[in-house]
Amino acid sequence: MFISSRIFMDKRFYINFGIFLGVIYVLGGINDFFILKQPFEAYHLILPALPAFVLSIAYTRHSMLMDNLEEGKSNLEKSQKEKGDLMEINESLEVFAHTVSHDLKSPLYAFSVLITILEKDLENENYDHANATMVQLRNANGLMRNLIDKVLDYSKQTNFEIKYEKIILNDLIEDVSKGFSLTSDVNINVRADMLEIFFSEVALKQILNNLFENSIKYCDKETCEILVECISDETFITLRVSDNGPGIPEEYYKEIFRPFNRINKGSKIDGVGIGLATVKKIAERTGGGVSVKSIKGEGTQFSVIIKKVILSGAH
Repeated sequence: MFISSRIFMDKRFYINFGIFLGVIYVLGGINDFFILKQPFEAYHLILPALPAFVLSIAYTRHSMLMDNLEEGKSNLEKSQKEKGDLMEINESLEVFAHTVSHDLKSPLYAFSVLITILEKDLENENYDHANATMVQLRNANGLMRNLIDKVLDYSKQTNFEIKYEKIILNDLIEDVSKGFSLTSDVNINVRADMLEIFFSEVALKQILNNLFENSIKYCDKETCEILVECISDETFITLRVSDNGPGIPEEYYKEIFRPFNRINKGSKIDGVGIGLATVKKIAERTGGGVSVKSIKGEGTQFSVIIKKVILSGAH
């Protein structure tokens, strides 16, 4: 057996040696002096040291291996966390790259074309057409500004610090709902018990805001009907938001949660595709997730799973 010098530098070796030597000496002494009635000899001091020495080396080596194993597990967990953080950063960079290379190209191209037209209008003193071109330039500028603002909003909404606090779930849902049901064409019905949870109020409001906005924005009925339900078990809380909108085809269930990925690009509805992506990212950051079920022409139901936080372990 290979013996590393590190074993003799570890104080546990000497502690173990003392313990094993004492146990062996006591047991040997009982055997020799009390049972066999043998007189005390010098070898009674030397012989117990040999097995104690071997046992101490083996036990200390085992302890050091266990330490290395725990350190390896800790390093692996740290590596996995760093990998997760890196993947999140890469995702954000991909979102930014996609926005710059695709969404911002359109208004930039429009700028180029409209400026050329405006120059010709001014050169030909066609001022009426020049005014119309200026309006188009302002619209293109507004579109670009909106896109840039949405990129920044997505970063802010999904990268805030998670601070947990005591929340009365029903009260918070009712409070957020009031801001969206100010007109007669939006009706939000809440079916949630007076459940007290320990969660991030900012995160929960962001989730509800984005789900309500999504339902109202794409509603094709005279009145947008939204139903909010809550189901709780020992580990998770499931928040369900259902609407009576046009529904979402099943093949788009994954696509709708990708940032800046609009499945209705030909629609006149103003949107850049970050609402549901924000819901998904916030839910996953807090240990939960999100899923969708939909029936074409009848509506959509989003289920946001929130992981419960134990009060004593929260911060």
